[in-house]
Amino acid sequence: MRRTNLASTTFVILLVSLSYALPVRGDLASATKAYQAQQYTEAYQQFKTLATLGNVDALYNLAVMNLHGQGREQNLNKAFSYFVLAGDYGLSAADNHARLIAQQLEHNPEHSEIFTQLAHQFDIREYNLRLGFESSDLGDTSTLSTTYQVQPNYPSHAIEKGIEGWVWAEFDIDASGAVKNTVVIDAYPPHVFEESVLAALKRWRYVPPESQNARRGRSLLYHFNTHKGERYRQSFTSQQRLYAEEISALVEAAEQGQSDIQYRIATWLSSEQYNVSQLLKAHWPDNDANITLLRASAQNNNAKAQYRLAKKLLNNSDPRTRQIGLNWLRVAANNQLSAAQWTLSLHTTNSERKMWLKRSAKQGHLRAQIDLVQLLLEEPKSAEQDITFWLNQAQQQDNTHPDLLWAQALFNKHRGQPYQQLMSQARQQAQSRGWSEAAYQD
Repeated sequence: MRRTNLASTTFVILLVSLSYALPVRGDLASATKAYQAQQYTEAYQQFKTLATLGNVDALYNLAVMNLHGQGREQNLNKAFSYFVLAGDYGLSAADNHARLIAQQLEHNPEHSEIFTQLAHQFDIREYNLRLGFESSDLGDTSTLSTTYQVQPNYPSHAIEKGIEGWVWAEFDIDASGAVKNTVVIDAYPPHVFEESVLAALKRWRYVPPESQNARRGRSLLYHFNTHKGERYRQSFTSQQRLYAEEISALVEAAEQGQSDIQYRIATWLSSEQYNVSQLLKAHWPDNDANITLLRASAQNNNAKAQYRLAKKLLNNSDPRTRQIGLNWLRVAANNQLSAAQWTLSLHTTNSERKMWLKRSAKQGHLRAQIDLVQLLLEEPKSAEQDITFWLNQAQQQDNTHPDLLWAQALFNKHRGQPYQQLMSQARQQAQSRGWSEAAYQD
């Protein structure tokens, strides 16, 4: 068999040109930056993490690094295996590289133990069973009906400056349909629209779901868009020219694997009313472009993108799709997103639920701290010092929260201390916040 000289063939790490600020967590862009700085061990570990999330560029780059002995000893069997896997994920150039390497080996590399191990770890069929989904799977089949709703006020200073953005909030619904425990998961730009959304949601009322779990951790992504009248349409062409450089920078950053930019563009494209989404549509015209970019960001290890995908998939009625959503939720939770850790506690039981509550509570997640206190109160062998510690942690954030007052009352009752006044205070606080008092009856 005639063998091709590998030295004459160029294998270039994908996405090597970087010029933008990088997020803290490892994504394709930061891994590539580490590679360029010859920090090969760090780059290799980051690429491997991304490969487990289905990132085809990371698989390709692992092949290149094994081929050249960067961050690891040179290993042609591993290089071949990673190139084959990247080809399975749709990168056609990787198949050609795999064939070139196979010609250099004395044996069939597909029969090697290394190939078997890596194929099992990164097999695309296994990946699709674990984390794969279609755009149609993301439809929300559990939307709740509101009985009263007010729109958030558009801040006047944002209108004057033409600022657009969004707020992603989560909240619970009580037995009366009132919104409670509202938290902001993400907002862009920060510190502009959050207060408007929080103020409006306090007044919303829903038809309460029968299931207690269905009332918890509801999501709302609210978009703030300026009016697009005739004057805007007339100036659209000039805006395209004016912002061409900024849009090109965003496009390049997304294509180079900056997960935070991919996530941000995905959110912009989820509404056609943004000024920037109108401009970005020239590059991403497909109707599903927002899902494509959200998936890319999730595969690039962006915890918020992973969490948003999880929430969407968990709302599907199909059990298989819900399981994939749960798998993405675990990825986001292991990525240290406290909201994902708390949400995962709602889908787990016993010791695992307690573990996720603790991990979220340690990051200051109030609902996790409250749930952890309630869980400890239900356990007969819970140490009083643990209950006291988490009560104090939660009370530092909201010492008049009805659930905390009620938990403190139950704790006092268990210890033979006065508790009736605390129960009364819990009901009073619930009433003052517009919440149902049904949960605070002895």
